[in-house]
Amino acid sequence: MNNNFTEMQRAESTEKYGTWFSKGVTAEEVSLKCLFQIERCKTWITNLTTLKEEADQEVDAKKKEEIKKVLRSMTKEEVLALYEEQG
Repeated sequence: MNNNFTEMQRAESTEKYGTWFSKGVTAEEVSLKCLFQIERCKTWITNLTTLKEEADQEVDAKKKEEIKKVLRSMTKEEVLALYEEQG
């Protein structure tokens, strides 16, 4: 098979496709390898999305705790005045 992916250097192919193809690879082998790589990437995307959501929740919780800490250091009057400023 004489396509671009067989002519690429290993590093270039890995950067572009997430994998590399050996010389003399057949179209069937490329197709199967692409299918495998697509499924792998779908799994990674799902896992990364879940991880990001968990991290975002942790960041939000930390921000809320920081705000609570600041509010606890303020007097009731200061908190009320701040609330009224936000109107």
